Amino acid sequence: MFIIVQIPFADFRPIITGERGRLRSPDWAADEPKGFVRGFGKVSPRNSSGLGLVGESRFADMDNAIRFPEHIDYREDSWPSSLDVVPWFRRLYFDGQIAGRFEIGFLIAEDYEELVFGRDDIAAPIRPAILAQCLLATSVQINSVDGSKQTMPFARCSKFLGLAYLAASTSNSGLMSYPIAETFGSAFFTGDPLVTIRIASGRPISDGRDRRYLTNHNEPALFITSARGSKRNNVIVQASERGTREETSQERVTRVLFAHLNSLAFAYAQLQHVGSSISGKTNREILRNAIKAMIDRLATFNQGDARDKDAAFSEGLRTFAKAYSGRIEELATKLEALSLEWNKPTKFERFRGYFKSVHDLVIRTSVEKAIDISMKGGT
Repeated sequence: MFIIVQIPFADFRPIITGERGRLRSPDWAADEPKGFVRGFGKVSPRNSSGLGLVGESRFADMDNAIRFPEHIDYREDSWPSSLDVVPWFRRLYFDGQIAGRFEIGFLIAEDYEELVFGRDDIAAPIRPAILAQCLLATSVQINSVDGSKQTMPFARCSKFLGLAYLAASTSNSGLMSYPIAETFGSAFFTGDPLVTIRIASGRPISDGRDRRYLTNHNEPALFITSARGSKRNNVIVQASERGTREETSQERVTRVLFAHLNSLAFAYAQLQHVGSSISGKTNREILRNAIKAMIDRLATFNQGDARDKDAAFSEGLRTFAKAYSGRIEELATKLEALSLEWNKPTKFERFRGYFKSVHDLVIRTSVEKAIDISMKGGT
């Protein structure tokens, strides 16, 4: 079994004039970003495909930024032993535009699982809600380049991890002019953790009261639920007959798409909240390019290219749309409103008919087409 916790963040500094002292290295917008994030770690290529998604081909290690000082385990009352939950990797992904995430992976060795599930008697099933709660309740230590160390429950580390990244990615002179406490909440935001659990080898899984199936026939292959005590659905569960390290192409595509689109949706949702305040700090043309880039990215997820013919990619996209249909539709509506506001032409542009190009040709065709195909199912 493996577990991946993703914390989305929105970084609007690249679209603000002067970028509030943001360091230009690593250059996330480059085809092959290189270098390192100080205090976090080195930028490395991803072992497997990034599916052609912006920002998914490379990541920065963040082993130095977040530590787990306590032993983590999970056990049901009737089990003969507990399952050790071991930190596996710690990574930072960023698209060079506005959307990124902190991603922390954990591994439960199959040998430990066999001690519980390999016996003759039937073991109590895994309860994803309890497992997620157990993990999110564990203590973490966030280390910043300024020397500070903060300890808190994993579930509440988002802000502190975001502040540590701001300190790491801002120049020394920029820190003097733009204190990170002021940048956080105005040009940089973090979201709540999303937990993905892949339960392998056909292990038994307990039914949860708020389980919502994301597959067509309500089989327990993929569903969304919530950690016990959480008020929102924040746990994605993949059930597989394959081994822990034998993730299928479909399973991997779905996992990567969920992580990518969740961080993308979070960033764009934050943008619609703070767009007007950011617009006073940016060049008009930068905002236009940013909103157009967002719309173009949504549109490319299901157009008539080779990826439409990829069954795994198309199915993963439809699954995400099913899980977050209301959220995506609301996001598209708000993006349209933002574009209407930010693309109001000046007198000179009105004379040239500038407005028609962005709104009519991009939003009403590309975004609506992308979401329509995602929801109804494409080929």
